[in-house]
Amino acid sequence: MTGTHTQNSVFSRISFAMMEDTGWYRADYSHATPLDWGRGLGCNFAMTSCKQWLNAQRLRKKNPAPFCERIKGDPLRTECSPRRNAVVLCNLVRHDTILPRQYQ
Repeated sequence: MTGTHTQNSVFSRISFAMMEDTGWYRADYSHATPLDWGRGLGCNFAMTSCKQWLNAQRLRKKNPAPFCERIKGDPLRTECSPRRNAVVLCNLVRHDTILPRQYQ
């Protein structure tokens, strides 16, 4: 299941495979929901870290989607997803102190 800020969670083929890998479930893949997040972004998106992807997009002066780089404000600012089929919210938080290494 993907992370979600709404009630519209996605149980994708990846979610089903992970559940099957636990040995506790057998999935009926015909009920999987299409997972559009990251679709069509290529192997680099799937094989590199989020930070590497963001840095590469910055160098190319490209949109960082499906990630965001805006610090969460008050009031919250929502916008349309790049595919214009969902409302998205960037919820990054600026920390005034250095985060412990395990959280960096």
